[in-house]
Amino acid sequence: MAFPAVQTTATTNGTTATTTPVVNLPTGIAAGETLIALIRVAVAGVIGWPAGWTELFDASSDAADDQMAAAWRKADGTEGTTITLSSGNGKFAALAYRISGATDPTVRAPEISAAATGAS
Repeated sequence: MAFPAVQTTATTNGTTATTTPVVNLPTGIAAGETLIALIRVAVAGVIGWPAGWTELFDASSDAADDQMAAAWRKADGTEGTTITLSSGNGKFAALAYRISGATDPTVRAPEISAAATGAS
């Protein structure tokens, strides 16, 4: 049995405020892999994910008035190079992972304990 491995990542720097952040996806996505995307928007408000993505959390967990969220998807190979989210009107940063060898996320979904932020 293979161990889960991060194959590639993609980052997005949203330097212009928007309510529809476009997040880059990793290259080489193959059917059956697990995709995880994280985003932080510089304004509080619920983050909306496109169809096929399952949210792990959506929180404003510190006094910065930002919003942070993450979601996963079991790849089917038709994902393309980006996804478009909905959010409050703010600048953003995002990171997406392409993971191979993980347990099927539709059988055992990715889990988190808590969203946490720091000041240093």
